[in-house]
Amino acid sequence: MVVRSVSGSADLSRVLTLNESAAFLWNKTLESGGCQEEQLVEWLLGEYDVEPEIARVDVREMLENWLSNGLIACDGSVKDA
Repeated sequence: MVVRSVSGSADLSRVLTLNESAAFLWNKTLESGGCQEEQLVEWLLGEYDVEPEIARVDVREMLENWLSNGLIACDGSVKDA
């Protein structure tokens, strides 16, 4: 689960629930300070048994979701991390 912070307080009206693989990638993103699509695909392929093209599509959809929910910036940096 990811809860966005606004002015230092949790915004509980915007809670995003992540599945296991998305949570894995979110944690890797926080560790690295950003999220570049190809790096996320590599991490996903290294951790899960998934075809590269499926991983690429899933990562792209996940990044679009994170961007639309205000969790990342257009440049892939994490907001309020």
